[in-house]
This record gives sequence, structure tokens and C-alpha cells, in this order.
Amino acid sequence: RHSVELTASACRLGADAVLVVTPYYNKPNRAGLRAHFEAVAEAAGETPVILYNIPSRCVINLAPGFLAELAAEIANVAAVKQANDADMGPIEGMDVLAGNDGVFLRCLELGGTGGILVSSHLVGAEMRAMYEAAAASDWARAHELDAQLQPVYEATTVTSNPIPVKAALEMLGIVEGHLRLPMIAASHEERAAVRMALERQGLLVAGGAT
Repeated sequence: RHSVELTASACRLGADAVLVVTPYYNKPNRAGLRAHFEAVAEAAGETPVILYNIPSRCVINLAPGFLAELAAEIANVAAVKQANDADMGPIEGMDVLAGNDGVFLRCLELGGTGGILVSSHLVGAEMRAMYEAAAASDWARAHELDAQLQPVYEATTVTSNPIPVKAALEMLGIVEGHLRLPMIAASHEERAAVRMALERQGLLVAGGAT
């Protein structure tokens, strides 16, 4: 019910799309998942719905075949944020968006249409350039950019997301570093790893405080 209410509210306020994560903890079966997504999609009206498949956090995996069924049965289910790297690939009837930074380029190579990512908060221009290079079939340039960004990808995974990216955004002066429990601030070692990646990317001057 909470998901339905939040979706309806977001759509009334003009959201371009809604991202709907797989229900977690109680492990619904396929019929329950289908009913849940149908209810949320109905609340969204004509607003596109992006399903979020992240079994590492929600336990349940939305298999490609099941995603294709949902796309065929629910008119406004338009895409999936695919955070199960093993299932990265085309899905009939829906766009596929990378859910993990490290497979963004592979997603594009396999016909994906973009990504909803972590490192894009820090290197959005470079990731956009990678997308544009892929769209122009300039795969050499896309791979070059991807290689350059690997240290940033790695830094944002030194501990649980969103702790590292929040630390990075704080260092860049974009946000304050407050987190709500059970998330806690990055350790000194984690902050040092994040800062090193930002310095290598030219986003921070080397030698500053962590």
C-alpha cells in the first residue's frame, strides 16, 4: 500500500517515471510479485514504471523471462534497472538499464538504453560521454572512458552504498555527510580510498584532508 501511495503522489507531482524495487523480506511468489507490480503500475496511470531487480539486497531475482511477461501484461512497465549482472542482456518488451557501474558499458554493448548508477553522481559528464560514444558506435572511445573510470567505480564500492558516494559528495562540497542509521559515516581508510579516486580523476587537489 505504501508503494502504491508514494507512486500515486509522485505521479501527481509530475514524475517522468517511477522506479519500483522488488518487495523485500517476505519473499513473495510470482503471483504476488505480479499483483504488486500491477497495483503500483495502476497507481502510476500513464507514467512509465521502471522495475528494479536487485537480488543481492531483496533476495528475489526477477528472471528475464518473468520480466518479459510483466512487460507484456502491464502496459506502462517500460524498463528494468538490472542489478543482477549475470542476467544482463536484452529483455523482450522493455528497455534495460544498467544498475551497477561496472557493467554500464557491457549493458550498452548488449543493446541496453542507459543506466541508473552510483558513479554518475561524481563523473556524470564522463558517463554521458561513454553513452554518446556507444550510441555513435565509437566503441574504442567508450572502452577508453570506461577504463579511466574504473578507480571511481571501485571507490564507490569500498563499503555499503551509499556510504562512499555520500563521502565523495561531501568532499566535493555538494552535500553534507549526514547518514541515517543503520548507515554510518565512512571510516578514515574508506574516505582515503574515495579521496584518492577523486584526485586521480582530477576532481580534488591531491594532498587535501580526508
